[in-house]
Amino acid sequence: MKFSESDFQEVVYGGDQRLFFYKNSDFKTLFGHKRKNRMFLYSKNILNFQKEYPDIKIFFTLDSSVESFEKVEQGFLVNMNAYRLFCKNIQDKTVGRAKAFFGQNISLKNVEYTEDQKNDFIMNNASEKNILDALKNLGEETQKNIINSIENVKEGAGEEGCVVSCNELIDSFSKYLTNESMQYAFVENIPRIQIEILKSHLSFLENNLDKNETFIQNWLDEKKGIFRKQRCLIFGIEYVDPKREGEFMRKRFDILAEQNLDNHVLIELKSPSAEIFRIIQSPTTNDGITTEYHLSPELSRAIPQILQYKKWYENARIEEIQVLGIDKKAIHKCIIIIGTRNIDPLWKENFQMLKSNLNIELLTYTDLIDKMKNTIGNLEENLR
Repeated sequence: MKFSESDFQEVVYGGDQRLFFYKNSDFKTLFGHKRKNRMFLYSKNILNFQKEYPDIKIFFTLDSSVESFEKVEQGFLVNMNAYRLFCKNIQDKTVGRAKAFFGQNISLKNVEYTEDQKNDFIMNNASEKNILDALKNLGEETQKNIINSIENVKEGAGEEGCVVSCNELIDSFSKYLTNESMQYAFVENIPRIQIEILKSHLSFLENNLDKNETFIQNWLDEKKGIFRKQRCLIFGIEYVDPKREGEFMRKRFDILAEQNLDNHVLIELKSPSAEIFRIIQSPTTNDGITTEYHLSPELSRAIPQILQYKKWYENARIEEIQVLGIDKKAIHKCIIIIGTRNIDPLWKENFQMLKSNLNIELLTYTDLIDKMKNTIGNLEENLR
């Protein structure tokens, strides 16, 4: 499809946001609009994405020659059918759908990053294997220089026979990491790196469902929290910038994350091994058995606890919020993660009733595992 901005009609949302629709595509029939209506399925997701990236223009078409989306000078040319199908298949009611759509399909070679963004990605994602893979993409002379420096390095500087000190090596190697070809080797493989990270986290959860809350928290905080951003992906790739063990009015919460630039999410972690219900069975007068479902002690404590955190958050002074690196208060929802799902039909029925009557999102670690499997599947599908 030959792109020209003049072939697209501008539609304004909320006074200051704009999407563009190809004039020769029949969007009215696709959306089923009988009256003048700007909204469409998953429009909130794309508008949230655009709110976060206001300089990017989104152009929609139904032209099948645009398989998913293409980078154009003004922004992105998007196949509406591909976008809607991706949002449907991601199986997660989150404003992060659009970001996932672009993030898992985009050719990152065409995206410009600031030096800070590139270095931040490298620092958070560079493993030994990633570095070795990136080195393979460098020229032979550069590879030899790095290898020689590593082979001859010693602790300290200026020692006899030491070709380069540790500090000099770190400084030199940092320059290689900020080299354009080195950066591209990392950045181009972001989706593959994400998949491997998620698979590792998935395996960790599956093998530790018998552990307690402290075990999970220690894993998140291992080595002074250097893996925290990666490991908090277990809660969902839509949650960013997780704050661990922060304080509201001297009261400590488990996790506070951003779902987008406007919404904050409070997450209360409980043990994977904890029960959700306390099940009491009693004999009846006619030799039968009655079964009663009560909230477990762990969940009974968790519900008022997270609601209290929400109250503290809402009542906290803006100065206290800013200490956490947050500009303004904008609580979106509260999530409790506890226990595992039971296959018993009666248990499932009571669990669904409980969830539907709570003003809190209740998830099990089984739900996290299923969610991660869906995400990994979607990421792998988009790499084919």
